[in-house]
Amino acid sequence: MRRSFDSFKEALQTLREHPSGQKILFLLGGGILFWGIGLFYLLPLRNDEIQRVAVLRERSAILAQVLRQYATQEGAGGKTRGESAEEPLEALNRVLQSLNLQSAVSQLTASEERIAFALEGLYGERLLTFLQELRGAGLSVESAELRTLGDGDNKTYALLVAVRGGDTP
Repeated sequence: MRRSFDSFKEALQTLREHPSGQKILFLLGGGILFWGIGLFYLLPLRNDEIQRVAVLRERSAILAQVLRQYATQEGAGGKTRGESAEEPLEALNRVLQSLNLQSAVSQLTASEERIAFALEGLYGERLLTFLQELRGAGLSVESAELRTLGDGDNKTYALLVAVRGGDTP
């Protein structure tokens, strides 16, 4: 080990004495410096990207679990499409009142084909119960987007949903 270090020192000394050796050493040092600076600035970006991917995987797993539970509950005796005689907006209002979620609605848009709305501040079980109650009211979920708000113990979910009434094709 000592011998290889001595030979490295001799090679550097020879390079330094060479007419263009100082330029080569300067370029080598500059390259190492730029590499270190680049690594210093790019490593946190890579860590942020890894964290984003982990959060996306967690959200996907939660949504998949909710949808699996929803699908198993759907076949266990819930109402099917078309069984509800009330208007879709009335059915949605009834579901929101029964679960005390009126204050959680942050957006609501209704058209002839669908009702789109956003709920904030939901917890895991409350989210599943809400989806089950929608199905029981004769409303079918056309699309849904789940977002995680907060971290750790303060984690809640925001749900963006589009539903259709049972009599809508």
